[in-house]
Amino acid sequence: MYNTLSLFEKKNIAGRINIDENEIRFDLNTDNHAHFKCISCKKIFDIKDVNIDINNKYMKKYKILKTSVFFQGYAKNVNGQIRRNYGKNKIERTV
Repeated sequence: MYNTLSLFEKKNIAGRINIDENEIRFDLNTDNHAHFKCISCKKIFDIKDVNIDINNKYMKKYKILKTSVFFQGYAKNVNGQIRRNYGKNKIERTV
């Protein structure tokens, strides 16, 4: 399976997302977008319309081949409240 996913990455069918040192996922959405990982539920969400100005005066001395924007935090549940886990028992509470 890993060989197939690596081939998809080479053919630009899927993109690799490096989340942590020991967690890699693949994303079929190859459009320009960012990612958000909820610390509580561990889900990863696509975030559209994140604008990063790579053409500013500070970036002119670099040749950028790829960008990656990754956010971590707490996602809202269906009621619009923030989900958080507390303690070793991982009891979900809303604030």
